[in-house]
Parts: sequence; C-alpha cells; structure tokens
Amino acid sequence: MRVNLDTCYIYFSLTDGDGDIGNSSTSVIYYRDSRYASDSFLTASFPAIDPTIENPIYGLQGTCIFIPEPQPVPRPDSVHTATQRDTLSYELYITDRAGHKSNHIFTHQLYITP
Repeated sequence: MRVNLDTCYIYFSLTDGDGDIGNSSTSVIYYRDSRYASDSFLTASFPAIDPTIENPIYGLQGTCIFIPEPQPVPRPDSVHTATQRDTLSYELYITDRAGHKSNHIFTHQLYITP
C-alpha cells in the first residue's frame, strides 16, 4: 500500500467589507481543479469565525488555510511515467452570508508525481 505523504493546501488572505463571512450555509468556498471542466466547482464550508469579532462597520480581515478534498492525484487517463509529472492549478472563490461572491483566486501550477 502506498501512503501519500504530501498535502496540498491553499493559503489566502481575505477582506470582507461588512464582516458577514462564515457561520452560515451560504458562506462557501468554491474550488476547481484546472484539469476538469470549467464549470465543475466543488464546495466546502467556510471555516467558523468567532462571532464576537464581527463588526459591519469595520469589516473583517484575515487569512484562511484551505485543504482541498479530495487531494489531487494523477488522472487515471494520464500517460505520465515515474519521471513525469501531472500538472494542475486551482481556481477558487468564496461567498458570504448574503451570497456575494469574492474575486477568483488562481494558484500557481502544482506538480504531481506518480
């Protein structure tokens, strides 16, 4: 059995002008592996935010560490050998409780070796 020792994670900064991000089913992270269809976004719940720091006057700034699930693996249709790599990037955006969409974030290229 082969064990995957690497973990892909995406670290990003955010600013929400009215501070209504998180703590709701409408606060979602949408993400897409570039190897698949441009409209095939997966979703994950946005991490919980301490409600005592919410302030619509000052907004909210912070950072998020997001771990995509499932973790990227070489495509089954890939012809890569042990010395070649599969390449991908991620596109992601978030929504707040009002359903407003953030800007889209595009990661650098990631390389997966079999």
